[in-house]
Amino acid sequence: MGLCFASRPVLAAQTQSGVGAAVCVEEAKHKQRVLDHPVPKPKNREQFFVDYQRLEYEELAKIACSYQNIRVDCHHNTQEQSMKILVVSSYFQPAWDWGGPVRSMWNLARGLVSLGVDVTVLTTNAKQSGVVDIPEDRTEEGVLIITSPVLGKGRLSQANRHGISTGLWKNIVTNVGAADLVHINGFWGPTPAIAGVASLFSRKPYIISTRGNLQKKAISDKKVKKQVAFELGVKQILRSASALHYATLLEKKWSPGWAQIINSIIVPNPIEMKLPVDRDFFRKKHGIEPETLLIGIIGRIHRRKGFDIIIPALGKCASARKNIELVIVGPDEGYRNDLVQIITREGVEGKTKIVGELKGKELDEAFAGLDLLALPAHGENFGNVVVEAAIQGTPSIVSDQLGLMDWIKENDAGIVVPLDVDAWAKAIGEIDRAEIQCHWEPERLARIVRENFSIESVARQMLEQYEKILSGGKRRGRGKH
Repeated sequence: MGLCFASRPVLAAQTQSGVGAAVCVEEAKHKQRVLDHPVPKPKNREQFFVDYQRLEYEELAKIACSYQNIRVDCHHNTQEQSMKILVVSSYFQPAWDWGGPVRSMWNLARGLVSLGVDVTVLTTNAKQSGVVDIPEDRTEEGVLIITSPVLGKGRLSQANRHGISTGLWKNIVTNVGAADLVHINGFWGPTPAIAGVASLFSRKPYIISTRGNLQKKAISDKKVKKQVAFELGVKQILRSASALHYATLLEKKWSPGWAQIINSIIVPNPIEMKLPVDRDFFRKKHGIEPETLLIGIIGRIHRRKGFDIIIPALGKCASARKNIELVIVGPDEGYRNDLVQIITREGVEGKTKIVGELKGKELDEAFAGLDLLALPAHGENFGNVVVEAAIQGTPSIVSDQLGLMDWIKENDAGIVVPLDVDAWAKAIGEIDRAEIQCHWEPERLARIVRENFSIESVARQMLEQYEKILSGGKRRGRGKH
C-alpha cells in the first residue's frame, strides 16, 4: 500500500474561549508555505508516520494557533486540548437508506461535539440507490464530514455495498495520525480493515461497532468467500481492536466465543428525542376506526423483520378479532412482492395496509397512532423503532430475538413473545386495547427512553468509554470485560 498520499490532514486548535476549531490546510491560505514544505522520502513506513505526524502536529498547530490568534507552544501546550475522535464509516448521512447504523453514528457524532469532543468523519457518498450529491467537505452541527466519491454508482453495486473508495482510504491513512482514537463503523469490506491497519501502524487505539454482524448466524449466512476473508483477515482486525462496541448485552452474548473474550463496551444507540404529536391524526388520515386495535410494523420491508411470523399469526386470530388491523410502514428492500403473497395466502388482505415510506412528522404520527409497534425480528441487535415508538408513548410487542428484549422487560415497555407463529397468534388474540391504554402511560414511556437513549445521555456513555481506553486501562486486544 502506498502511504505518501496528498490529502487533507485536519487539526483541531483550542481557542481562547475554549471552543475547538477544525482547520484544514487549505483554509490557512496565508500559510501556504506549509503546503510546499518538502517531506523527506521515508526510509520505511514507520518513519513516514513519524515524519508526517511531526509536520502535521508542529506546522499545522502553528497555523491553527496563528489563525485563531492564540499563542501556544506546540511542543509544550499548556492549554487543555479537545479529545480528537476520527470516525470511519463507509456510509453516512444523508444516505439514510442504509438504515439505523447511519442515523446512530450521526447522532453519536453530534452528541460528542456537544460535549466538547472534536469529531471528524471520513466517509463516502454511497447510498443504496446510487450516490448522494453532497460537498466533499462540510461541517454540520460542529461535525467535520470529509466525503470521498465511491467507485460504483449503480444501485447495490459491489462498490456501493462495501463503500469502496480510494479517496476514503487515502484520507484514512492521512488523518489517522492526528486522532486520539479511531471509531470504525462495522467490519465488513476493505474500509474497516484499512482503518484498523492504519491505526495499528500509527499506534492509535481503535474500537469497532459490530452492528449485529458478529452474530454467529450473520457470519454463517455469508458466502464462502466472505467466510474465508473473515477467517484470514477480518477476525484479526477485530482481535486487535481496543474494544468491540455492542449496542446491547444480548448482542454480545450472540457473538462467537472468541469475540466474547475481547475487551468490549456496551453503549446503546442514541435516538433523537422528538416532541409528541397528535395520536389520532394517523388513524383519521388512513380511515382506521377509533375502536380498532392498530398494530404496526415500521421499518424496512425486509425478510428479517418477521413478516413470516406476524402475518400468519394475524390470520389465525383474525376470525375471532374483528376490530384488528396491521399497518406496514417503510421502504421496500426487495421483499414487498413476497409480503403481498404472504398476506394473500393467509387471507388477511382486509386487515393489512401497506402505507410505504414515511418521513419526519408523518413518521412520528404513525408511531403515535399505533396501539402497539410490532417487531417479530429474526435476530436484531438493537431495534431503534422500539425507542422511537416509545418517544410517542407507544409500547411494543417484540420477539425474544431482539437486542432490546431485556430492556423492554426490565422497564415494562412492552410485550416479549417467542419467535413462533402460535405464540404470536395467542399474544395478539389476548391483547385488549383498553388495557394497553391503561397500563402503558405515554408520559412514562417517553420519560424512560429519554433517560436511557437520548443523544446526550448516550454520547456521555461513549465518551466515558473513550476516556477509559485513552487512560491506558483498556488499550488493545483481549482483556477483562
